[in-house]
Amino acid sequence: MDRQKARENDIAGRLKTQVVRNARVIKYGIVGVVGILINLAAMAVLLRRFPAQSWVPSALANVLSTVVNFLLHNMWTFSDRRHQGASMIRGFVLYVLACGVGIFLTTVCYVQFVRLAGHLAIANTHLGKTLTPLACQCAAIFLGAAINYVLNKQFTWPQSQENQPAASAQTEEALSAARR
Repeated sequence: MDRQKARENDIAGRLKTQVVRNARVIKYGIVGVVGILINLAAMAVLLRRFPAQSWVPSALANVLSTVVNFLLHNMWTFSDRRHQGASMIRGFVLYVLACGVGIFLTTVCYVQFVRLAGHLAIANTHLGKTLTPLACQCAAIFLGAAINYVLNKQFTWPQSQENQPAASAQTEEALSAARR
């Protein structure tokens, strides 16, 4: 029985360690989910104004979610590297430039996915005319999100040289706390 308990504690300890090591990625993902919900809600509203085959609803929904995501990432995901004051404008410009690649990729993929999905029988039903573009947008968002994370971690919120030892010490401290 003690062996079983020790094994369970070991598994729990490993899981805590992985969560601490990957906390930034997890936070990025949570903010990303919020961004996806905002993006899809905006998309649903915009589809009432623009045709589903147009690039406009996708692009506008992407821009709105990009602004919200920057603010959330700056306050939470990258709080240790937060932009403040005038630096926030510079950070936002870097974020938009980095996300521009993701927005472009998301928009192009959306248009192609909608064209492909147009051949499906469900796409021509009443429900399909709303759900198909939203599903296409959601799939396109995931492709853009991976690019956005890599670019923003590297360029928008880079780890400064003076923060590296402190960040390493914080990680080790959090890991030892997780092991307890």
